[in-house]
Amino acid sequence: MKKILVVDDEPFIRELMRDFLNMQGFEVIEAIDGVDGLNKFKTHNPEAAILDVEMPGMNGQDLANKIFAIDRNFPVIIVSAFLFKYSRKHFLKSGVRAVLEKPVDLKLIKQNLQEIFGTRN
Repeated sequence: MKKILVVDDEPFIRELMRDFLNMQGFEVIEAIDGVDGLNKFKTHNPEAAILDVEMPGMNGQDLANKIFAIDRNFPVIIVSAFLFKYSRKHFLKSGVRAVLEKPVDLKLIKQNLQEIFGTRN
């Protein structure tokens, strides 16, 4: 079972992602912010991450950069309700695999994970 790290400061979003990803056959590691996410990345060895951008402490872009410093090819999906503040190109140039707007379409999460892992359901 592949492990996905979900980092979001909103409990409802983490719960929604966890339940959906569990139904898709993934194990989910939840983190409440970027600092927690980095710690869980280092200790749980996930195989992909779904990161919110706007979080207290370390934001999702900073977390992605720290993850890429450890593993340049690690698959990261960014989700945010505030994409109007950011450039999709900036995220994608940094190595992020996908940038999705909240409220996120769970079918797009599934599609992106299938592309990352080379699977189709």
